Amino acid sequence: MATTEISAYVERPAEEVFAFVADIGRLQEWVEVIQDARPTSDRQNVVGATYLVTARFAGRTMEIPSRIEVYEPGRQYGYRAWGSLPYVSTITLEAAGDGTQVTERIVMESDGLLGRFLDQLKIRISRRSHKKNWVILKSILEGSGEAALAG
Repeated sequence: MATTEISAYVERPAEEVFAFVADIGRLQEWVEVIQDARPTSDRQNVVGATYLVTARFAGRTMEIPSRIEVYEPGRQYGYRAWGSLPYVSTITLEAAGDGTQVTERIVMESDGLLGRFLDQLKIRISRRSHKKNWVILKSILEGSGEAALAG
């Protein structure tokens, strides 16, 4: 298992940031590698809802099934992805001044000795990719290209 955290400050209210982040239909707007995301369960925006993401990464297209694990509007959103890239992402939002401090915690969950070794490499790559995502999201929500990332 390997873990990392990424933080960003977004000059928008937590409810607005949450609504954008938790909208599966908007993932491809701010997550560079995602080509498509669609629900695979009747229930949406609740714990247990599932969806399928099609992503293109390192020249390869892959389908990543995912399930919402945490759904607390305006406060926390988390999902578990499995298949060829098993990981858990939990996004926590906290009011800070006129905006929102957002922290994403990513945990890679591969099995076996080789899987755990590769998790260290995957977490580095994932961290870089997720940092870019937060820059894009911040730019969309604030209407600018500047982003202050920490962590």
